Amino acid sequence: MLVRSSVKARSPASLARLTLASPRRVANTTVPPLASAAIAPSLLHLNNPSARSFSLSSCNRKPFAMAPAADPASYPQPPVLPPSWSSFTPELVASSVDQALADSTAFLDQLVAIPPADRTFESVVRPLALQSAEADRKIEPALFLQYVHADKAMRDASVDADKKVNDWGLEALTRKDVYEALLDAQKHTQDNAVQLNDEEKRLLDRLVLERKRNGLGLDDDKRKQYLDLKKRITAVEIDFQKACNEENGFLLFTKEELDGVPDEVRSGYPQIEEDGVKKYKVTHKTPDIIPIFKSAHLPATRKRANLSYEAKTLQNVPLMRELAALRHEAAQLLGYENHAAWVLEPKMAKTPREVEAFLEDLEEKLRPLGLAEREKLLELKREEHEKRGLGKDETFWLWDYRYLDRLFVEKTLDLDDDVLKQYFPVTHVVTEVLNVYKELLGVELVPVPRTKEAAGETWHPDADMYAVWETGRAGHEGAFVGFLHLDLFPREGKYSHAAVWGLIPGWTPPNEGRQYPVVCMVANLAKPTEGKEPTMKHNDVVTFFHEMGHAYHGLLSKTQFARFHGTAVARDFVEAPSQMLENWTWTPSVLKRISSHVDRKGEVLPDALIDKLVASRNVNQGLFNLRQLFFAKYDMQLHTDKYALSEDEMSKLWCNLREETSLVTIGDEVVGGQSGFAHIAGAFFAHYYGYLWSQVFSADMYESVFAQDPMSPDAGQRYRKEILEVGGARDEMDSLVAFLGRKPTNDAFLKHLLGGANSAMSCVLSSAVSGVLSLGERATKMRVICRSHHLAAGLPPADALVRPIARSTGKMANAGQLEARAALAEAIPKLASSFPPAPSLTGRTHFVHSSAHGATHWTFEAPEGETVRDYERLEHVGDALLGAEVTLMVHEAYPRLVVGIRSLVKSALVENEALALLSAAYGLPEQISATLAQTHSLRNNASVRACVFEAFLAAIYEEHGWATLSAFLRGVFAPLLPIAVEAMRVVYQQSQPQLDVGALPITLNPIGALNEWAQHGVKRSIHWGDSDGYGPPHCRTWSIKLVVKAGDDLYRQEGFGETLKKAKTTCMVSFCLASFDHCG
Repeated sequence: MLVRSSVKARSPASLARLTLASPRRVANTTVPPLASAAIAPSLLHLNNPSARSFSLSSCNRKPFAMAPAADPASYPQPPVLPPSWSSFTPELVASSVDQALADSTAFLDQLVAIPPADRTFESVVRPLALQSAEADRKIEPALFLQYVHADKAMRDASVDADKKVNDWGLEALTRKDVYEALLDAQKHTQDNAVQLNDEEKRLLDRLVLERKRNGLGLDDDKRKQYLDLKKRITAVEIDFQKACNEENGFLLFTKEELDGVPDEVRSGYPQIEEDGVKKYKVTHKTPDIIPIFKSAHLPATRKRANLSYEAKTLQNVPLMRELAALRHEAAQLLGYENHAAWVLEPKMAKTPREVEAFLEDLEEKLRPLGLAEREKLLELKREEHEKRGLGKDETFWLWDYRYLDRLFVEKTLDLDDDVLKQYFPVTHVVTEVLNVYKELLGVELVPVPRTKEAAGETWHPDADMYAVWETGRAGHEGAFVGFLHLDLFPREGKYSHAAVWGLIPGWTPPNEGRQYPVVCMVANLAKPTEGKEPTMKHNDVVTFFHEMGHAYHGLLSKTQFARFHGTAVARDFVEAPSQMLENWTWTPSVLKRISSHVDRKGEVLPDALIDKLVASRNVNQGLFNLRQLFFAKYDMQLHTDKYALSEDEMSKLWCNLREETSLVTIGDEVVGGQSGFAHIAGAFFAHYYGYLWSQVFSADMYESVFAQDPMSPDAGQRYRKEILEVGGARDEMDSLVAFLGRKPTNDAFLKHLLGGANSAMSCVLSSAVSGVLSLGERATKMRVICRSHHLAAGLPPADALVRPIARSTGKMANAGQLEARAALAEAIPKLASSFPPAPSLTGRTHFVHSSAHGATHWTFEAPEGETVRDYERLEHVGDALLGAEVTLMVHEAYPRLVVGIRSLVKSALVENEALALLSAAYGLPEQISATLAQTHSLRNNASVRACVFEAFLAAIYEEHGWATLSAFLRGVFAPLLPIAVEAMRVVYQQSQPQLDVGALPITLNPIGALNEWAQHGVKRSIHWGDSDGYGPPHCRTWSIKLVVKAGDDLYRQEGFGETLKKAKTTCMVSFCLASFDHCG
């Protein structure tokens, strides 16, 4: 299944970022707390056609390295050398950082000594940017070693150096004299109309703004207080991340306790003897722990593993509390309401309220789907417990989710991860993924020889280094791109997730050559065992493809200043490019290209498996994304109004919010899982929403440019030019417009979200019983979606059974409509606060009454050039769109309702009374424009309010498209639909008493079942009425009526179908489900 998350982990400090007072460079990583890992062997050619043949048997290097041995004689020498990793010692880490900081201090002292009249862009701003980049080049490699080096002394030295850099950087960015020098340069630029290019203007503006945001608008005492707070914050962040990196806890399990875990995984666990019993040692690293979450049959084993993972770094609980409080205090000192407000100001989202509205709207759409998925997984759990002789358990535990999710995919799609991964041997996958990038982006990798001359020795034998060149031009002038490192295997003390570090940025100084970037991808892929060529699960393939997207973002950026290089973009946009690239791993043509059976070389993934794999992308998407929402909500709450909670309260918030949002529980236990949430303890605080936010852009980018031909070289170069090369040198929205040719919309995102939900629901609602009998199950599940809305609002739950409603008389119809109208009138005001937020609109025509402009009423059509000036024509369009969507919702949720009742339900939902209330719920009447004399009366007229609501819907359609309007309408009417139906049901069931008979077996032959029932009772009879066929010959629909007599009572039902037989069967099934309580 897709690794559908993409988050940030803390990375080494960037001196340039600190000096320039910009956000710290961070690693780009997939995986919130848990992502599965792959297994990786040595690679062969890695896109280098000149690389010599290589095999494990002929290699003198460790078998876990990825690169082929490079031939120094044929190695094309790049114009620069990479960092000299082999020269680092703990002492050199400390001394090199100390020297770089001393040099930087001296530079700043010289900068502020420039007389105010001589302070210009060229004398102050450009030198500051260039010197900071040079300092970065010297410092960041030393700081990176804390994440990857095997020697603890080296890691400790790197951590200590990181703290020094943070402290120095905080002092530098709060130096008032540097700030004044920048202000003088800015004033000179403005007063003298100095011509700067767009990137230079952006740099100057950012330098000034970011210093204001970091306390330089404060008086001396407050600025010192702020500096002290920031020093403590960064020290706590480093300690928190260090605890996560160096966590080395483990559990011991017997072979019996690991029942279900694949043998190849279990055989990789070290064995330890405890009390005379051999047990397996399982660490909290993802290659060890994930298989237990997903495969261990015993709930007790999964529980131990999950809770141990949650509690693996409990020593961080007080640090998280301290961080939240310190960040809030610092933000308020700067004049911001809370830390999130400070963080979001320069981001695309801008405000916490915007983020909260986005998350609320998304949860509103996902929660019904998640509830339906949870119910299906609980059904599977009942079957599993019965099969394995386990006790009855109706709770959806945290340790059930991954296990049942895997079982569900295997059962419904017949898709076994262990079978699927045989088609993804790492050697082939990595080679072909890099070939895909080579073809798409026009770059290739050349292994760097591990010689002193080439500086190819890395920090560990498992880590490899590559020189990156324009395809086919290795060794040519102007063709070198930069250096890429791959460090893909777990070891003690190493960063434990998947991430990409932009170690050294690229930049282009004036009158000098290009300064080249250095990037590293870190992962934790399981090592091969017993000499067998390892394979990857598909989600690991997705992760690798995603991470390489970040790597190439860091390599192919070509900005003027290091400040804007690569992934130095708005935090809520940075994931969009790599999220877009994940689509390639779900494309059949690419899947065939990157697959090859591990034992049957050359056998690609069969079409049948590809179809199942692609279908699995949307399975249980609701639950997965609700889990992502939980992380985002916890992050946002901690940095808005929950900053002052105690340690225990923060842990309870973690558990309660998870249960409320992601629909899983750990019962009454409270485990502070936030203690391992390194993403928000580091540079990702108040940013976690960005993964879901950026999906809006990634979906639009792929759908608009690549969907028709994912391997189009022209599209790849367009992507490289408009997204990758510009980095953060221009506003992210401008880059999107340049790439798309228009402003981005959320149409593709909603299409994927809702279309994916429909696909997932089709899987959730699949049944072994085909034909009309599957309608009962489908309708029941669709009702779960509807019920969740008004249950959450505290309204009485509707009847759980979906009963068909018999054709009505006029009297009953009137009574039913009156009941529905009254129920809706009561419910809409109560539900108003839970309705989705309205999409923003730029126009206001939908609020304008014709009296406001003295409208002329034309006989047939308006003259050419006459524009729409009031809501009348929009109302007409909105009425049609509303009717169509509500009709579809009724059909999907209540497929057995007869046509007459469907019309009544739709009428109740879209008539003026209901729409007027909805109009008021969205505050539309107060915005109606009319003549002064009529304004008051029109704003209070129910009919006008309803018309404005319909015009409002048309305006949404015109500005945002059908997908946005459809999502909005479903969010509004999903909780109202069951209210209207159940109100009518009461009327109809009161007029038609229930049969009081024995059990009626519902089988695949309901007609025979009813005939048998009639023959074994007194005063029982069935009578078929007239049948009729209507519609064109090629698409004919049949109807038939049924009358059943039981004692003195008569029961009537009507059925429809494409043949007379199907009409009869539909009629019988509907009758049985309506008339017998036990058959619901």
